[in-house]
Amino acid sequence: MPNKLSTHFLASRPQFFSLSLVGMLLGIASQSQTYVWWLNALAILCVLFVHAGANLINDVADEENGTDRINEERITPFTGGSRFIQDQLLHIKEIRFSAYLCFGVAAVLGLIICSQRPQLVGIGLVGMVLAWGYSAKPLQLNSRGLGEIALFLSFGAIPFGFSLLSTSATPANLCLAAYYGLQATAVLFLNQYPDRKADQQAGKHHLVVRMGAGKATLLYLLMIQICFMLLLAIASLSGNWLTISAALPLILQLWCLLTLWKIKGNTAEMKPLIVANIAAAHIGTVLLAASFSLINGIK
Repeated sequence: MPNKLSTHFLASRPQFFSLSLVGMLLGIASQSQTYVWWLNALAILCVLFVHAGANLINDVADEENGTDRINEERITPFTGGSRFIQDQLLHIKEIRFSAYLCFGVAAVLGLIICSQRPQLVGIGLVGMVLAWGYSAKPLQLNSRGLGEIALFLSFGAIPFGFSLLSTSATPANLCLAAYYGLQATAVLFLNQYPDRKADQQAGKHHLVVRMGAGKATLLYLLMIQICFMLLLAIASLSGNWLTISAALPLILQLWCLLTLWKIKGNTAEMKPLIVANIAAAHIGTVLLAASFSLINGIK
């Protein structure tokens, strides 16, 4: 690593920030009133710092519980953490410091935003607490089988929060948030399959561990079904039937589902599924954002 700053930056796993970025894009596209560029810019930075802090504190927690050290079935770079602690690129204390620094910067940015948009105080607090508490003690929500709910709420808060920067809450915006929240949850849900044995040994009992590979596949099916129903609801509530185009990537996720059922979570065959699932979540969210941008542009 050329220097400490770049090492800390890479430890935050910036290659996965795209998941938050497409959520922010969706939220911005749903803004139908006055666009305040500097508030959006601050909000983008705020979310990225929260995402970085969440990734870093996750590495700290998984070093403390031991799962990353005993995980021999990880699929790099998608699962098993950044490995910066285990490979001795950074000490756990340095990672922890970086995590709380990121959360601190995000808090300052959030206060500035909330001074202009007080309605975002609750969303910001919930998002910050869930991003930290997903992994960190004493909450450790993912170890208690509550991680999926935390992911759904925290990621769903991204497009909903951005929509509130210039508009009031609408049923359509809530459905947008729910769709994106479920897609983000599906990404991390499938990523837990290769890590499930190590996680179980470490006491990290998320839903894939608790349900087993077979039953957990049914939960993934439910996520896909609800996403499709939400797209129908969004089209109906907004009057924008172009949003149905976001259902096309669900075909990829159906393939993931069928293959997952066939291989029964066999780690050696999981990588193509993980890649396809990530692609579907990104493409669907971008198509949804594009449909709203097009309609708002015509208006």
